[in-house]
Amino acid sequence: MVGKLIVVDKILRDTHRFGFSSLQDLCEKSDKAIEKALGLIEKYHNAATD
Repeated sequence: MVGKLIVVDKILRDTHRFGFSSLQDLCEKSDKAIEKALGLIEKYHNAATD
């Protein structure tokens, strides 16, 4: 996936602050967003690879 963009449909709130209670919380939420993005890539493979 080098050189490709992944679109994540997540609303970001309080981007001017660190909006996570801990680094662990950040890791867990980012892992969920990445899993969702990978699912979208699998579902719409042709659009993701054009």
